Amino acid sequence: MTKTATQEDSGTNSAPLSPELLDILACPACDDRPAVALTADNRFLECKQCKRRYPIHDGIPVMLVDEAIVDGKT
Repeated sequence: MTKTATQEDSGTNSAPLSPELLDILACPACDDRPAVALTADNRFLECKQCKRRYPIHDGIPVMLVDEAIVDGKT
């Protein structure tokens, strides 16, 4: 199930993601696989197209659609 913004985890990002990894990560929910970008708080990777935010736990991005957070949607 997709989480809403009010159901966010308090996961931590203890290790920064490498630029090389950020270059190859893409949104698994969108058909054209757009790139994802790090949020300002470094806790999520966000798809600018569908607005899903994928959590980062202990420096590992969790790129599962079921784990993504979608603002304003249940």
